[in-house]
Order: sequence, then structure tokens, then C-alpha cells
Amino acid sequence: MAATILSQDILAICLLLSDGNLDLSLKEVIHRAEEYQETQDRHFGISRSDFRGLFHRLNWAYEMDAIKMREVISDILEYHDAYFNDEGESWYKADDVEEQDQVKQQMKLFFNPQEISQLHPKLVREFMAKMNITEAILYHCSRSGESS
Repeated sequence: MAATILSQDILAICLLLSDGNLDLSLKEVIHRAEEYQETQDRHFGISRSDFRGLFHRLNWAYEMDAIKMREVISDILEYHDAYFNDEGESWYKADDVEEQDQVKQQMKLFFNPQEISQLHPKLVREFMAKMNITEAILYHCSRSGESS
């Protein structure tokens, strides 16, 4: 069975798992996602390896321990959603150039590439609270069991 997750939800998952720390490595964020999946008996996508595989699709596979969260945010937000099926994971851009999703637009403004280096965890957590990014998104964007 296929699954999709909006890119802003992928980012919200990463922000929650990193506790707003944009200096955390992508490798550590993925590790935390895998811990969440294991402890909660849930999975993002259609299997527990899909979240990691999704980031491999952006050609960061060999650098995940050197890449910080702040370096991938704009890349994530370039896409409309992530698509998962039996053949793998994919990122998709919107057909419509102008996306109207207010959460995504607010994320793009807040994580402005010119100012992202100035963001520290407290500011990010305040933004998350303002945007109502809570642990509920982890449950909402995942499915029960090891795979579906």
C-alpha cells in the first residue's frame, strides 16, 4: 500500500525529533526517527526503512553524519511531498508552482536561508509552538506495525 507525507510534515517530524536543534546531524535525526518507530511500533512511509531511504534519495547517503539539519531544510521545502511504495521512496514537487499551504509558507519565511544560521533551539521551539507542531504529527504521519 502506498503512502505520502507532505514535505512540511517531514520537516515537522525532523524538528520534533531534533528538539529544535538545527545543528543536529541528519544521521542523528534519522536515528531518532528509527528509535521512535521501534519504541512506538510504528513506521513512516510503508516500512521502517523508508524514512532513511527518503533522505538517501536526495543524495545525502554518504554525508548524513556531516550534514546538519539547518543545511537540508530548504531542500526539504522545495518539494510538495514524499511518496512511498514497494519500489522505494521519492520526493515530488507540486505541479502548481504557487503552493498555498500556509504552514509551508510560514516555514519558508522562518527558515530563510539568509537567517537560518542565527536560529538556535529556543527560537525554533517557539516557532514550533506558534505553528502548533506537536508530537501528534509523529503519530499522524506514521502507521502502526513494521510495515503496511
